[in-house]
Amino acid sequence: MTRPGIQASEVRAFPASRASSSDVASQCLRLVLAVHGRPTDARRIQRDFGTAGVVDSVALVRAAREFGCKSKLLRIRPERLSTLPTPCVVEGADGGFFVLAERVAESALRIRLAQGALGQHHADVSAQLQREQVQANESVARLKIDLQSALKLRREITIRAPITGTVHSLSVHTIGGVVSAGQALLEIVPADSRLIGLAHVKHEDVGFASKTHSVEIKLAGFPFTKYGAINGRIEQIAADALVHERLGSVYPIKVGLAREHLHVDGRVVPLTPGMQLTAEVKTGERTILEFILEPVLRGLSEALREH
Repeated sequence: MTRPGIQASEVRAFPASRASSSDVASQCLRLVLAVHGRPTDARRIQRDFGTAGVVDSVALVRAAREFGCKSKLLRIRPERLSTLPTPCVVEGADGGFFVLAERVAESALRIRLAQGALGQHHADVSAQLQREQVQANESVARLKIDLQSALKLRREITIRAPITGTVHSLSVHTIGGVVSAGQALLEIVPADSRLIGLAHVKHEDVGFASKTHSVEIKLAGFPFTKYGAINGRIEQIAADALVHERLGSVYPIKVGLAREHLHVDGRVVPLTPGMQLTAEVKTGERTILEFILEPVLRGLSEALREH
């Protein structure tokens, strides 16, 4: 603890070969003030501690006591310097405030060393960042080249339809499948066109069909006994027959629809391209008796021809 009422005469003068005790005391006082965040200019020191431009030991000790520091005036061995609190006012072996002044120089040296190490660290970090920046730029350049190649390949393999619509009758279903030159890949039903029913008429029945005949269209998945059928009319009969794998020789026909929707449980369900349908062509009218007797009469006629 600091002794109260200490006099300047109790502190031995700083050796003449070094700076004066007042200079060292001024340096020590500024250190104490700086540690505690107080102004260190000469005018504030003179006002706060009543010094007339010269800082003596009394002012220094009073400042240390004011800030709660362990201010001591004593002789101390050099090996004990590392155990002293900072800031600490100590009378060194040579008198005055030599010990604290040396500690200030030591602290300044440590600061310079730390600043040098920090500068080297900043230089290393900057060099590392520059290397990483170069690597990143090279990676970006390679990726740009790969992107351009991928975009070019995409443009070459992308097929764009001339119209907007619904894809129908896709001929290729496997990824990586081989397509022959001139092969049709798919059919597109234009979105802004009306729907047309496509059907086939057997070879033996085509003579009874004409554009004047009405057609009753029944949709698969919507039982006509519950949801009804859609009326239509033959619009076109193909001039050439095709071979159907199940029906044999058939003639394709196109049927115009009277409406393009069904009423299903109070909802209006629009027809879409690709729906399966059955088209029944109305070629005439028969009575129930004629309908029942037709198979019998046909069989009897064939039997008579054989005889």
